[in-house]
Amino acid sequence: MLRFLGVAGVAALVIPHALQGQAEHVWLVNELRAHPGQEAAYLEAIQQWDLPIMDEVIRRGGAVSQQLLVKQAGNMENGTHLLIIEYESWEDYVDGLQNLDEAARDLFGRSYSEIAAQEYMPLRDVIRREIYVAPPGSM
Repeated sequence: MLRFLGVAGVAALVIPHALQGQAEHVWLVNELRAHPGQEAAYLEAIQQWDLPIMDEVIRRGGAVSQQLLVKQAGNMENGTHLLIIEYESWEDYVDGLQNLDEAARDLFGRSYSEIAAQEYMPLRDVIRREIYVAPPGSM
């Protein structure tokens, strides 16, 4: 989760404020690879821990939507899962870790970072995280 915080911090510093104000929605796209033989365990852990936390963040208005996709064909070395989170604004994106922590503490009594580190990060690698925006007027 520290990587997420790093991405959020860099985005807040690097992305021009003019662009931040113009973007209507922001998507965080996480390409992930479950460790070989851990695909089912990783999916189970994500469904038990991560998705309910994100659902709570969405219910509270901290994000718009999430989508978990599982690769069915192709080169698994390039990733086995995509986790896409849609935020309404850059501000919501930058506040993402705080919102995740609050939701995790309310649901499970632990921080999001702690849950991630203990429950599912040992089962996967992050291939890449990318940020996409909807250009002004496109939505």
